[in-house]
Amino acid sequence: LKLQFLYFIDYIFANMVATWTDMKKSGAVTPSTGNGARVGINKGFKTTKRVRPVAAGKRLALQKNKLNAVKEVVQEAVGLCPYEKRLVELLKVGREKRALRFAKRRLGSFLRGKKKRELVSNMMRKQIKKKN
Repeated sequence: LKLQFLYFIDYIFANMVATWTDMKKSGAVTPSTGNGARVGINKGFKTTKRVRPVAAGKRLALQKNKLNAVKEVVQEAVGLCPYEKRLVELLKVGREKRALRFAKRRLGSFLRGKKKRELVSNMMRKQIKKKN
């Protein structure tokens, strides 16, 4: 259950914009394709671009400070899963490619595996900094 929760949280934070205000400023612009021609690639009536409101899903997928704090506390309290410990061992001996293959098989996709490998390697770097 813990693994499923962490995978879900990692999946949510995959592609996010920095803040809600940044997202609101950028907006979702509808492309104006028509150029007034009767034929051709851009045929159609000339229209003006209008800024559409940002979709609720994009807004709700923003990183939340409280949720990040909870994730950190849970990670510190619970520790690593057995497969994450094996990833740490593979990364310690310098077998990044093998670690990626292992993570990919355990998590189900290449991108999830890459993200998990980066997460574990960053965690290792932080631990080394704390020791020094």
